[in-house]
Amino acid sequence: MPRLRDVSYRQVIKLLKKIGYVKDRQSSSHIIMKASGFESKANFDEVTVVADNPLSIGTLSAILKDVSEQTGIDLEQLKHMLENM
Repeated sequence: MPRLRDVSYRQVIKLLKKIGYVKDRQSSSHIIMKASGFESKANFDEVTVVADNPLSIGTLSAILKDVSEQTGIDLEQLKHMLENM
C-alpha cells in the first residue's frame, strides 16, 4: 500500500476533477466537491476537502475512503493515481 505524505489539497482537488467531481461550493476553508457525470454508489455524493497544505494523513484517508465508496474505484488505485499526479 503506497504511503502518502505531504499531499496538498490542490492535488486532491485535481484528482477529484479528473475522476468526475466538480466544485459545488466553498465555505471558509472547506471545499465541497460533488459527483458529476456518474451515479454515486453510496448514499451520498459529496466530498469535503479542507484547504490545508499538507493535508493530515487522517483527513486524506477519510477523503479517499469516501471517494472509493462513491465511485467504486479501489482505494489502492486512488492512492496510486494521487501519487502520479
